[in-house]
Amino acid sequence: MGTSDGNKLSGNTISLNSVYGLYVCPKSDNNVVFNNYFNNTVNGDIKNGTGNSYNTTKSAGTNIVAGPYIGGNFWAKPDGTGFSQTAADGDGDGIADSGYKLEKSIYADQLPLVSASGPQQPVIPVANFEMSTTNGSAPLSVQFTDYSENTVSLSWDFENDGVVDSTDKNPVRMYESPGTYTVNLTAASEKGAASKTAIITVTQTIGDNSGSSGTGDNGTEDSGSSSSGSSHSSHKSEGSSGGGGSPEPQSNVEAKEISQFFIASGNPVKFDFSKNATSVVYVSFDSKKTVGRTTAIAEMLRGKSTLVSELPSEEVYKSLNIWVGDGGFGTSKNIENAVICFKVEKSWIQGKNIDQSSITLNRYNNGKWGQLPVNLTGKDNGFLYFTAKTPGFSSFAITGKAKKGETAVTNSQPASQPASQSGFETGNLSKEGNVTALGSGVGQALENRASTKSPGFETVYGVISLIALFLYKKK
Repeated sequence: MGTSDGNKLSGNTISLNSVYGLYVCPKSDNNVVFNNYFNNTVNGDIKNGTGNSYNTTKSAGTNIVAGPYIGGNFWAKPDGTGFSQTAADGDGDGIADSGYKLEKSIYADQLPLVSASGPQQPVIPVANFEMSTTNGSAPLSVQFTDYSENTVSLSWDFENDGVVDSTDKNPVRMYESPGTYTVNLTAASEKGAASKTAIITVTQTIGDNSGSSGTGDNGTEDSGSSSSGSSHSSHKSEGSSGGGGSPEPQSNVEAKEISQFFIASGNPVKFDFSKNATSVVYVSFDSKKTVGRTTAIAEMLRGKSTLVSELPSEEVYKSLNIWVGDGGFGTSKNIENAVICFKVEKSWIQGKNIDQSSITLNRYNNGKWGQLPVNLTGKDNGFLYFTAKTPGFSSFAITGKAKKGETAVTNSQPASQPASQSGFETGNLSKEGNVTALGSGVGQALENRASTKSPGFETVYGVISLIALFLYKKK
């Protein structure tokens, strides 16, 4: 208010201003400011004036923060440290027990508002949650979503063995072994505790020969892998977002690796697959929203994925599935700048005579294959390492093309050449017995050797023929 008198300012919400919420110049007099909601880092720049008031007479009625009395104003700050957010209200009438002195001013709000409290009745917590699934084949990823009420803390016991497995609000659990599991959620507050249980049934995968499973839990990030004949999968995978369960039949999965990461909006995300169970080294992206701790799965398949109609036309190195979260999280709607780092064995490149520059990562989307831009980033004794930019995660295939005009080395031998190609006729050397034996024997031997040696041997053959002819004439 600038040089303004006799005003009544009431019923306004003034929030999140960069300078201050209310300005009153020193020549503004006889104004009444009450029943307003202020929530700014600096709520007022009050230059005093004469006869101004920052509250009215206390009277019954619903105030701006739903309290039972009208009096002064509600003074808050965005960080939660405002006077009305921290003041005591012993009688529960929605008016603070003490007045609020306005900063750098002679005035005070004598009846500052607080959040309506009233007589408090004990509120018992209510435990409640839902699961993304209640049954399936191992390994089974289950997303838990909490709907508890009046709680201060949550405790998840995924196997009902008395051990707290997670205190997150919406965790993810990976069940690696077949069995029936009882999940127990305990919701607690200072008023008491309540619990709820549910049953999860995990069945044996048909044709699964996997052995024992390992465990792993390293806080912010967790990774594990499983493959035919052995398993190193994370037994304890928790988080507040998708578990990333795979629709691929496990009978077609040669190896699998699991990684977890806490996803926050605007922060770079990187899932490292450090167990080297598959051809995927890592996946990274920027998330457009916060979803909490999330599971990513990399699967290396035995053959063509059941989720694709056909393989790419090029030579296929490996077929892969990559899943991040669940419910279609790993799409351009939720992520950007996504990169997949993968590796290719040098022995495959050499054995198939692959043109290194032709190696690419193909993504299956909307019923067809598309090639992704690929960069060679490094190499070691056994592998070449590549990165590929992708708009999302789904089924992939690593492919390459054989070099043109070149074939793999074989043990085939050149065809034999007729002896007559030497330029010497040997048919007439059969006139006399001794010479015939010499001529035909040498000739036959040379023919046999010529069939396995290079054409340069014909010169030697010609010299021996001349010697035989010379001996014949000498007799």
